[in-house]
Amino acid sequence: MRAISTGFHLVASVTPATARAGQPFTLTVKVTNDAGAVISEINSSVDDRGSATRTVSAPGRGTLSTPQFQLLGGQRSVSETYTCSEPIVLVAHDDAGNTPATSNPITITPGPPSAVRLASSPSWVGGNKHATLTAPRSWTPTRTASRIEPVSFSLLSGTGSLTPTDSTSDASGNVRADFLSPRQQEVDAIRATSGVFSQDLDVQVAFVDPAADAGIRLQLSESVPSAGAGHHHRLQARATTPR
Repeated sequence: MRAISTGFHLVASVTPATARAGQPFTLTVKVTNDAGAVISEINSSVDDRGSATRTVSAPGRGTLSTPQFQLLGGQRSVSETYTCSEPIVLVAHDDAGNTPATSNPITITPGPPSAVRLASSPSWVGGNKHATLTAPRSWTPTRTASRIEPVSFSLLSGTGSLTPTDSTSDASGNVRADFLSPRQQEVDAIRATSGVFSQDLDVQVAFVDPAADAGIRLQLSESVPSAGAGHHHRLQARATTPR
């Protein structure tokens, strides 16, 4: 509540009461007198910021698309977007020294996904072994995690098997599936799909680590001398495979 008795002050309001991250909502700021009349002669420059609803003095975690604008005829409505999923209020100040305004709360919810990511842990797998496939997040255009988004997994090629462990994303935006590799070496192509977005991933099935280097190991061994004989040394060469 503003404790003022004279002078002009700003009034701020936002509509609607809920908006998705990255999608527009409307902020309206006016300069009024104590009777509520708009003072059309004041066309000050307004700075606005998002603040946490519980502590207005604490800044929000996201970013407003229009943090500054000019009033026209003592008032103006501007289209805003906010980049983080959280409830906020908007706090407006102007360069004319009028009393600042705090808007009504608006709840910013997770936005729609703009991509789906896919990863495997481990990145390669041995024969008849398990790997966890994770669609880490479905991202909004502002990189806010979009939760409760359905993601499906499909095997495009290869003879491994897929078993989904989640049907929708968890609180962190993750969806998982289990991959059981075949007994033979091959490359299995897997796809994760969320709405119109998808990503493919190749999972290599190998008996040894495909990233390790092959080489030749030289070993010098010494034989035990027999009576009347000197020492003998033998050089052995052994080919090594990556593991």
